[in-house]
Amino acid sequence: MATEKARADLYLGGPATVDVLLAELAGLRAGAGREIAAGVVSLAPGVVVDPAFARQVLPAATEHRATHHNELAAAILEQHGLVADVEVSVPEAERRGSRALEVHPLASAGVELQALLATKVAGRAAKRGEPVRSDARLRVLLLEPWRAWCSVTPHASGPPLLAWPSPFPGGRALGEEQKDAPSSAHRKLDEAIAWLGVTPSERDLVLDLGAAPGGWSSVALSYGAQVVAVDRAELDPRVLAHPRLTHLKKDAFGDLSGYAPSWLLCDVIAAPERSFELARHALQRRALAALVVTLKLKRPVAFDVVKAARALAQKTPGFWGRCKNLVGNKLEVSLLMRRADAAP
Repeated sequence: MATEKARADLYLGGPATVDVLLAELAGLRAGAGREIAAGVVSLAPGVVVDPAFARQVLPAATEHRATHHNELAAAILEQHGLVADVEVSVPEAERRGSRALEVHPLASAGVELQALLATKVAGRAAKRGEPVRSDARLRVLLLEPWRAWCSVTPHASGPPLLAWPSPFPGGRALGEEQKDAPSSAHRKLDEAIAWLGVTPSERDLVLDLGAAPGGWSSVALSYGAQVVAVDRAELDPRVLAHPRLTHLKKDAFGDLSGYAPSWLLCDVIAAPERSFELARHALQRRALAALVVTLKLKRPVAFDVVKAARALAQKTPGFWGRCKNLVGNKLEVSLLMRRADAAP
């Protein structure tokens, strides 16, 4: 028989930055965390926090073990009841260099379990007349073929930028598809736009700082925006030839007061404090509707700038924001901001 083993708050991050997540959690809430799978940190149930290096949280999760999928699914439904919205995720696969994420070994088992749970929920509702909850999501994290942690949380309203737990399975808005782009950096901006819940359009002027070779500019152009790409280095010829792109060969931190962008993008390799100040000043511009700014960090991570970015995201009047280590990020966080009244 399947047995209930434990309860915990689980925080999901990247395998390569789990040490940073553990350190950040230690400064945000009481209790010592421990890694129970690649990128997955367990703490005793307590106050739910929103670390920059956590992509997802499963609050007050329950562990279930079984000897086969059918038994595991039955145990999950016995404990949590019938929930219409079921999400099964697996730990994050480790990225190798700039290549797309590899398929996790548990991915097919996760798909099988999700289908089985959906079938059982529908069957029990039809045959037994059991009530099905439609106001919540059952989140299942599969750690071994027949071992899972489960958490039921209410549905969140509003854009992904404000929801916690994240609406994305495992907290991963991947943007992993290959594009005809000059670099893999496009994945990072694709993912950021998914979190923002709003895209640039033909009405927007996008200022892309540190643009070379043009990965982020190519994403903005694909939405129909006008783009000013700022970088002393050369851009990919395909991007440079685009009729809606202007290339300024100058310092990304130089005087750009002659431009009034509605979107600001910045992936410059610079001290994080410098990029943070650039974002803070940009948010004072009336024309600005959204920004994505990368803060590049170093080990050991000094969390002062991360804390400042989280505070800026949460407290800037008229803006919604988040500071997150995205799947596409390495040892860095993305400051994601959009005006609350920006059209999707």
